[in-house]
Amino acid sequence: MKKSKILQMEMVIAGIIFLKNKIVADKNKLKSFEEKESVIYKQEEVIKVYERWVDVYQNKHSLLDYFIKNDYQQIAIYGLGRIGKSIYNEVRPSSVNIAYVVDQKYCVENEFYEDTPCFGPGNELPKVDLIIVTIPGEAREITAFLKSKVNCPVKSINDVLFVI
Repeated sequence: MKKSKILQMEMVIAGIIFLKNKIVADKNKLKSFEEKESVIYKQEEVIKVYERWVDVYQNKHSLLDYFIKNDYQQIAIYGLGRIGKSIYNEVRPSSVNIAYVVDQKYCVENEFYEDTPCFGPGNELPKVDLIIVTIPGEAREITAFLKSKVNCPVKSINDVLFVI
């Protein structure tokens, strides 16, 4: 009788351990799924920016036109992903000066991006005419953070592209 109770207890404990491991595994799968969903969302936002950018060009306008029209002679770029680098490459050879770039990963290890000063978001940021935030999926949070930190206009790439 004692052996059968012990065997039952062992089976219950084994069942509990099995269920606990299954729950942990399912939770890890969910994290992985949520992470994948987040990556997909961010990539979709980047694609939307590029689609709008193409529309702007097809209508014979450019980001550079916007900067010049609004007298933004000194700008900073927040984010050195695809969009940030594309803006950098478009604006760099023009009369509009890219005073610095801001990036939380790249600028931790590097003082310059090409020949442009590079700052982390925690650094004190010099005054410019405009900071353009190039991370569409996080633009609201980053814009709010920067507005509390600097005394100049801060606009997301979407804000700019949809008024050109």
